[in-house]
Amino acid sequence: MTENYDPYQNAEAKRVNGFLKQEFMIADHQCNLPVRRHIVKESFNAYNHKRPRCSCFSNTLAQMQGQYELPIRT
Repeated sequence: MTENYDPYQNAEAKRVNGFLKQEFMIADHQCNLPVRRHIVKESFNAYNHKRPRCSCFSNTLAQMQGQYELPIRT
């Protein structure tokens, strides 16, 4: 799946493909390439900015990246 045959990059690529297929069901949309690109872009926006994570103290990924200090989990 990756150019450099790096197993860590392959895991990231598999994660992205799985997230697009399972959570956003991108394979179910029968549409042309520009529309699919738009769906992928909107999916990543939702994944990063609208979907809270339990492991991130119910914050989104964008909120966690914007922090300067991370709280210690107890």
